[in-house]
Amino acid sequence: MKTLRVTTSIFLILVVMVFQFSNLKIKAATFKPYQMQVVSNYVNIRSLPSLSSKVVGKYTKGTVFTVIGKSGGFVKTNKGYVYNSSKYIKIYSSNSGQAFKSYKVIVKSSTLNIRKLPSLNSPIVGKYYRGNIVTIIGASGSFLRTNKGYIHKDYVAVYTPNREENPLVGRYIKIKEDIFMLKQTDGTQSDRMLLKDEVYKILGIEGDYFKIIMGSSIGYIHKDNVELLNDVPNKKITLAWQYVYNRSKNIYTYDEDTDYVNIKSSQLGLDVLSPTWFDIEGDYKNPSSIYVADNADLEYVKRAHKNGYEVWPRFAEFNAERAYVVFTNPTIRKK
Repeated sequence: MKTLRVTTSIFLILVVMVFQFSNLKIKAATFKPYQMQVVSNYVNIRSLPSLSSKVVGKYTKGTVFTVIGKSGGFVKTNKGYVYNSSKYIKIYSSNSGQAFKSYKVIVKSSTLNIRKLPSLNSPIVGKYYRGNIVTIIGASGSFLRTNKGYIHKDYVAVYTPNREENPLVGRYIKIKEDIFMLKQTDGTQSDRMLLKDEVYKILGIEGDYFKIIMGSSIGYIHKDNVELLNDVPNKKITLAWQYVYNRSKNIYTYDEDTDYVNIKSSQLGLDVLSPTWFDIEGDYKNPSSIYVADNADLEYVKRAHKNGYEVWPRFAEFNAERAYVVFTNPTIRKK
C-alpha cells in the first residue's frame, strides 16, 4: 500500500511538470511579433537583456524594427536586445494615422549613394556629399527615406545645430546674390557687402547661420543665401594700388561713379584696394622727429567694403637709413 502511494505521488508530480512545461511552450509559441520605432537619436542593441551587456549595434532615429520576444525590461529583435523605454522607442503602426515626424541628418561620409529602393542592390539614383543636411521623411529597416530616395543610416548622423564636430566646418560656400554680411545671427547687418559668386570658408555654425570671415571682419550669413561647394576653390587675390599723397585728396578717389571704389569688385575683377595712406617721415639723424604720416579716410573704407573690396593700406618707407633706425629702436616702433 505504501508503494502504491509513493508511485501515485510521483505520477502526479510528473503530470504537473509536463503540464507546466507544455503551458510554457504554448505561451512561447503564441508570442505575436510587432513593430517598434526609435524616437531618440539612437538606441543601443545589446547582446543580452542587460544594461551592462555588450553593445553590438545601434538603431538610429526613425528606424522601424520587429520585436520577436521580450525579456524583463528589454525587447528582442533579430539583432539583439533593446531597452524598452518610451524615451527611446515606441509602438509603431503604419495604420495609426500618425504622420512620420521628419527630422534632419548630416552626411558623414565623403559621398553617400541615394538608392531607388531600401536595398543595397537597388539602383543608385543620386548622391549626397559630406556635410549635406538632409531631411528624413521615412524609414525602412537600415534605410532612411529622403525626397530623392533611400540612404543607409550608417553614413549619417542626426543633425544638431552647434554640435562641436560639424563636418560642414572647413567647407566652402558661394554667395548666391549680393547681400550684406551679418554682424550677429539676430539679423543685424554689417557694412560689408558679400557679392554674388564670391567664395568663403565656413569657420563655424550657429543654428542656420554660417560663420565666415571677410578680411579682418568676422560675420554670418544664412544658409539659404549660399551654395555649398563640394570642392576646395583655387582662389587668387587681385590687388590694385591707389595713389593718395595727402588726406584731402582722398575725396578725388570716390567723388565719381567711375572711381574704382564705387564700382563692384566683381565687375573689375579686383579683390583688394591698397591706397597709399601711411608713410614714415622725419630725419633719421634725429629719431625723435620720426613719425608716421596718416592719410587714411573712413568714407573710402566704407565704400570699398560696400562694393566687396578688402582695403589693405600701403605702409611705405623708402629711406634705408631711417628704416634701420625705426626697426631697431623700440621707442620709435611704439609710435
